[in-house]
Amino acid sequence: MEFLPIHTAFVSIERFPNVPVYWLKPMDRKPFDMLHRALTATGIKFLPSSFPFNPHCTLSSTVEHSDDKVRELLELSVPKKIFALDTLNIYQLVENRAILLKSFPSGG
Repeated sequence: MEFLPIHTAFVSIERFPNVPVYWLKPMDRKPFDMLHRALTATGIKFLPSSFPFNPHCTLSSTVEHSDDKVRELLELSVPKKIFALDTLNIYQLVENRAILLKSFPSGG
């Protein structure tokens, strides 16, 4: 796949507004945006989403915390080592279960 590998690192822990979803923010979203645009241009049918695309790595999405704990979580340092994402996996959600449809390794 021409968009892989993506070399990135995480720069911070973030939280989506009004929900207890904490996530790692990549240092540069541009390669993820390019991949997202390419995938949506394929004609694959996706369910509509009320949320804009935001590349991230989810850490937790179920626990509400006190304001102090939220501040503490958001101030944690994250590993800053650059790594490569070299495989894209496409899944389909069937009855709340992820089914692997296709795997695209870097260069293949």
